[in-house]
Amino acid sequence: MGLTASDIVFSEATSEQRQLAWELCGHSWAAPMSLEDYVKREEHLAEHELNRDGRCRYWVLHLKGYPRQVIASCETTRKPVLISDGQGKPAREGHGYAVTNVYTNRSYRRQGMAAFLLHHVQKQMDTDSDCSVLYSDSGRNYYASLGWSPFASRQATLTLLPSSPLPSPSPPTQTPKQSQTITSHSTQGRQTRPLHASDLPDLCEADTTHLTKSFACHPASARTHVTFLPTHAHISWHLARAEFDALKIFPPASTPTPLTKGAITLDAKSWTYWCHDWRDKRLRILRIAHVPGGEDEAGVSAPEQTRAEDVAALLGAAVKEARRWGLARVVVWNPDEEVRTACKSVGNEDVDGVKVVFEGRVAGGVPNLKKVSIPSANGTVANPPNMPLQPLKTTALGVRDPSLLSPSEYDADAMSIRSDQDTDSDDDERLRRARNSRELRAHDRLVLMEEEELDQLVTESRRRQDTQRRGSNLPIPNPLRLLTRRLSETSLSRSRSPSVQPAESVEDLGLEKRRARRQRRKVKRDRLLAEAEHGEDGELMYEMEEGGMKDGSSTGDSSDRDDSDEVDRKHLLHVTDIKMKRQRNCRRWLLLYAIIAVAFAILVLVAWKLSLERRSSRHSQTLVSNGTALFAPTTIIISLDGFRADFLNRGLTPRLSALVKEGVSPLYMLPSFPSVTFPNHYTLATGLYPESHGVVGNSFWDPTLQEEFYYVDPQRSMDPKWWSGEPFWVSAQKQGLKTAIHMWPGSEAHILSVEPTYMDKYNGKELLTRKVDRLLGFLDMPDADRPQIIAAYVPNVDSDGHKYGPNSTEIEFTIRKVDKMLDSMFKGLEERNLTDIVNIIVVSDHGMATTDTSRLIQLEDVVDMSKIEHTDGWPLIGLRPKNSDDLQGIYEDVLQKTKGNPNLEVYLRDVDMPDRYHFSNNERIAPLWIVPKAGWALVKMDEMNGMTVKEAQAKGTVYRPRGLHGYDHEHPLMRAIFIARGPAFPHQPNSRVEAFQNIEVYNMLCDSVGIDPAPNNGTLRLPLKTIGLHDDPEPPASTNAVGVDQPVPPPQTTQQPSDSSGNEGGDSQDGDESSPIDQVGSSVKDFWDWFTGKVSGWWGKVTGHGKGVGEGNEGGGNSSE
Repeated sequence: MGLTASDIVFSEATSEQRQLAWELCGHSWAAPMSLEDYVKREEHLAEHELNRDGRCRYWVLHLKGYPRQVIASCETTRKPVLISDGQGKPAREGHGYAVTNVYTNRSYRRQGMAAFLLHHVQKQMDTDSDCSVLYSDSGRNYYASLGWSPFASRQATLTLLPSSPLPSPSPPTQTPKQSQTITSHSTQGRQTRPLHASDLPDLCEADTTHLTKSFACHPASARTHVTFLPTHAHISWHLARAEFDALKIFPPASTPTPLTKGAITLDAKSWTYWCHDWRDKRLRILRIAHVPGGEDEAGVSAPEQTRAEDVAALLGAAVKEARRWGLARVVVWNPDEEVRTACKSVGNEDVDGVKVVFEGRVAGGVPNLKKVSIPSANGTVANPPNMPLQPLKTTALGVRDPSLLSPSEYDADAMSIRSDQDTDSDDDERLRRARNSRELRAHDRLVLMEEEELDQLVTESRRRQDTQRRGSNLPIPNPLRLLTRRLSETSLSRSRSPSVQPAESVEDLGLEKRRARRQRRKVKRDRLLAEAEHGEDGELMYEMEEGGMKDGSSTGDSSDRDDSDEVDRKHLLHVTDIKMKRQRNCRRWLLLYAIIAVAFAILVLVAWKLSLERRSSRHSQTLVSNGTALFAPTTIIISLDGFRADFLNRGLTPRLSALVKEGVSPLYMLPSFPSVTFPNHYTLATGLYPESHGVVGNSFWDPTLQEEFYYVDPQRSMDPKWWSGEPFWVSAQKQGLKTAIHMWPGSEAHILSVEPTYMDKYNGKELLTRKVDRLLGFLDMPDADRPQIIAAYVPNVDSDGHKYGPNSTEIEFTIRKVDKMLDSMFKGLEERNLTDIVNIIVVSDHGMATTDTSRLIQLEDVVDMSKIEHTDGWPLIGLRPKNSDDLQGIYEDVLQKTKGNPNLEVYLRDVDMPDRYHFSNNERIAPLWIVPKAGWALVKMDEMNGMTVKEAQAKGTVYRPRGLHGYDHEHPLMRAIFIARGPAFPHQPNSRVEAFQNIEVYNMLCDSVGIDPAPNNGTLRLPLKTIGLHDDPEPPASTNAVGVDQPVPPPQTTQQPSDSSGNEGGDSQDGDESSPIDQVGSSVKDFWDWFTGKVSGWWGKVTGHGKGVGEGNEGGGNSSE
């Protein structure tokens, strides 16, 4: 079920929430920097002059009662602005907000969180600002629906052609005193000199002073002009960010440190600021400024036409700066006509090797959305008198303003928006006369396209309002709408009865749009005819825009023209005919659709009723008394690390053997690949494959984070960034249950910022008797404090299995001790009369295989380690090449060197990794893997004290560890255990189920205490389907009995894990074969269970009765939003 307003809190971020918000943003935006460096950059910029004294504020939404669970965040920066209301009055100073870094936690997307956040942020900004600007390179329509008006932004890109290789960034070869004059690219020989950091304060002050004066000279018009002032704080912020990026992206020895921050003409009348964008390899022009009236070196005032030459000279200097630092292009945002002309003069591909492209700007982290809320004198938001409020508009392009670019051009954070309410101003007329006919036609079509897009936004908004007025807040589609939605369009009448016409209906909007479009066409036609230089050209252009030649043009037979009303009438007749045909087709199919819809509705209702009993039983928290206290459904899950399935057959475990006879279990449970501790314990906790939850090994490298996960280093491994998905303690806590987690791997990682009620950190020296006391102590707590899920981790069998081997006398002693520990716990349950009240689940994560010096393979003998940057995993090895282009060559080389060796298998992650491994859909998985057979290991020389494997074998060196795991998860020596007993498992004692994989445990654990599981890869639900008893006769066993610790390869016909039943990977001798009729019946029942689960999930989302099982994958896996 989605969140409601009562579930979330809007507030200004605390310092801790700021850090969490930066980390969330960094996961998407940090690359190529590490997440840690991204957070440091944000901390660094937060102390910048632009953001001090509370000018920059951070806002968050978080779960009520969980301030660390950040749902969405953004930041706002208050900056000085100039405002001219277009009424001929002097410009006034004010303040505007820049809204940036709007981000929603992936776990809470598509629930309206961003809209909720921005709604409250806007309220805060409206109290002390004149306008707000939102920056985003995505979601144009989405943000427009929230009030920020979109517009098409332009840019000029000067690409440096690769006629000669671009140099790589290197330390500077000149000081500020050297090479002061750079001859610019100009036919007139205009010259520039570099700008340095020390020049910026005075130039920014002069620029701001001149801009303030020029802004007061705007002629009266129907537009409001707004610009952010190009203060030194604003310009230096961009430079500070670029310098920090360079420090973190490049190695310390080769960090580029450009001293040049821009260029200025020798007469100091024109200058530009730029910054080096190392991420995208471009030089970004922040602003081009011009202060007229200056004098050259001879004291003579320069003519106005030299301004265009100045721009060309400055752009030429920028191109040279880009070449000097190996940047591929120079980017100028929102160029006006003079800058466009200057760009063309610089962009000579043959002479200068520069190609100029003018294009729309749609990506790359650039601003393209704005919203204006101009307050009145009394502080309330109000429109200017006698006119609708217009979106932000900077100086018109065609005005010979002393500033070469519009006031917004000084940086990326200022742009202008054209509204569909704007009319042709004097500025536009001057610009239009400077264009040729082809440019004019292209411009007009672009304006029409923008108007159509805004009309569509308004239409959709009004349609939503109509739906909400006519119905409830839950918009449910009306299947009969096909019959009625176009009835109003079948008539050519242009009037409707006021009694039946809503005040602001969508039907009215269509009529308004047609009238406005007809008026625009008439005005355009008159204008083109009046301004055409030749007698036929204007008429011809109008006809082409109308879609074809008309009679009366130079190619027609008559001189009479159809007026715009006649064109519209013919057009409407044509459209009406098409609509009537569509209606006939719709009615033709309507009956069939109605029958299908009714049948589906009946099926949904039946499935819902059938699922009611199951849902109510799962969610009910029936209290049961043991004579002294009331107990809600309670489950204890105990993991015995490294406990191989055949250890139960050695006569060492009387307590576990008794538990098998009392409860339900398979012959074995399959671990997940790779069969090592951390991935499998987190799979047990989430029901997700390792490729989905992200913990793909005990050690691995993350290429995005540029960090290594290492399981024995809690400082690294217990960072929540490594752990995706939702473990059972988080699911339980979110649904109101208390949990107690004792040393379970991953429980200390603060996953999803939700902590267990009680948590014990890992302690490898803890006595088994102490562990029993701790678990029983949880059950002895008062009712209000008692946890309902208790999870415990027992590492002893795995530890001694590695140390002594799985067939040693020492491991037998350890197995007996662990069994006695379990016996003590079961006796404690009996003493408390909880045997039939508390559910018990005993599992293990994997098995164990014996290894020896004779089963070692030298890694250096099969891999050229000079080409490898990182190795992951052990005893199987993942390889990450230094150069990705070498991957295929390394793969072929390893194949050649291992040819004929039956004990090694080589896989490319994206090519031939076996599907049954589910080990390819995650970038944390190395691209190349060498997987040894069970019992074999790949070792490096440094692991053998500098000896080779042959030398160690010759000296009789004993290889340690004596036991290993991590091999093919379906190999008999890697099999784990699952044994369960309790009221959630109402099966006949000694019941047996088909073998399954450990992805199924999470669902069973959630069902046992009545909570809804998060989306996962498992399919089994309680109660389990049994296939008989463990005492039933078995088919003859294979000669290679399970438990014979030999490097036997897996069977040739291994059954892959099933997605729809519990039979996952079992050997052929396990279980009785069923008849075809039973198989068909089972398949039908399994399908019905799956279908009712899906319908229950859908119905829960519609009715708000809880999250269904069939919801989409939000807690894990590899989907993105």
